[in-house]
Amino acid sequence: MKKKFFIYLIILTLFLNACSKRELKYTFQKDIENQNISIEAEIQSNKNIMAIYTNNFDETLNTGLEVKYYYLEGKEWKEISTGYETWNSIMMEIQSGESYKEEISFEKHLNDEDLKPGKYRISKTFTLENSKKIVIKSIYFTIE
Repeated sequence: MKKKFFIYLIILTLFLNACSKRELKYTFQKDIENQNISIEAEIQSNKNIMAIYTNNFDETLNTGLEVKYYYLEGKEWKEISTGYETWNSIMMEIQSGESYKEEISFEKHLNDEDLKPGKYRISKTFTLENSKKIVIKSIYFTIE
């Protein structure tokens, strides 16, 4: 019994350690290759985007309220700090074939000085319920 517990503890430690070191270095091409989550984005104002995520997987997708903002500096995406240490811990389930609509407000998360002219992306993380696979989808836009 102690041996099983010890093995379980090692596996859990390795899994958690691997998750904490995952870097978000996704290119535009890699993001587009996964068409199982489609995104429609509509700019509502200078500081608001309405995003509609559609689940084309055969299983349920889970996501939360957190989004990450990035700015393209040279050839590398740099994360923009939002000042949020934590986000409300609310999980949404998107059933297979269904959509989830979300208003993303720059005004709420970023200062005006954070939004200089250039290319941006907003990324959202989704988890597949049964396989525990993590999928990250992004909306790309330019501020002139």
